[in-house]
Amino acid sequence: MAPLSHELAGLILPHEHYGSHLDCYGKTVDKDLEEKNFEYAGTTLPSIWNSLKVDGYDVNSEYIAPKEDDSNNAQILIDDWYYEHVRESQYLLQILKCSNEDCCGQTRSSLRSLLPNGFLPPPIKLQQTQNGLRVSQVNSDDGTYLNLFARLAVKLQPEAADFQQIPYDWFCPSVHDKLASRTCKECGIYHTSNKTLLQHLKNLHPKRKKKDEVVRRIQPTRIAARRARELLCILGDEKAGTENAEWIDDDEVDGSFENEEEDVAYRL
Repeated sequence: MAPLSHELAGLILPHEHYGSHLDCYGKTVDKDLEEKNFEYAGTTLPSIWNSLKVDGYDVNSEYIAPKEDDSNNAQILIDDWYYEHVRESQYLLQILKCSNEDCCGQTRSSLRSLLPNGFLPPPIKLQQTQNGLRVSQVNSDDGTYLNLFARLAVKLQPEAADFQQIPYDWFCPSVHDKLASRTCKECGIYHTSNKTLLQHLKNLHPKRKKKDEVVRRIQPTRIAARRARELLCILGDEKAGTENAEWIDDDEVDGSFENEEEDVAYRL
């Protein structure tokens, strides 16, 4: 992506080339015009990229207009691929070839002889006690993180009865209290944001999503901004005394909080 992104430096794609499709709150009021403006942006990019060569190969790109019913099916395919190939954590994103050669081709390394599922295991901090090696407490300064080979050799794990697998961010104190709410109860996959978890539930576990809809609907402290169909939600953590900001689809946000319009600081 680096050569492609380089060519876009300084490029401005106006969202209202054929006229604005948004109202004063940034919500779409003319879907046909929105699609026409999006198509203009989509056709502009190939006109720039098709003059490039990457590693000696010509770049051939084209804009393909979406079909009426393709968007949801495409998102399901994306989420299914993401589930097989990607693992999230607060400071690390792992993207991996799967073992299906029809999907990713033949594996050229011996990675899976070292890591059976391909992904790096979550880091574990251990300390030596009178009773032998023990897993350190999350907020403790005692203990040492193991290197990869020692980590694979030592089979000790933190006590985490509520998790199918240890989230990669287990020893990240700033997010430890959020691990349970960001982990899929169906498959045990951890997500670094409520938004990606909700998308995962919606497309891969629709029955679970329907069951947990009321519980999972996000309740922000306030709304800082909005763009199109997304809200910039300020999410407070009372225990840590901190706040995080996430762009979340407006239909995934609990609308029961009061004075929403007064809380909007700015709109994009």
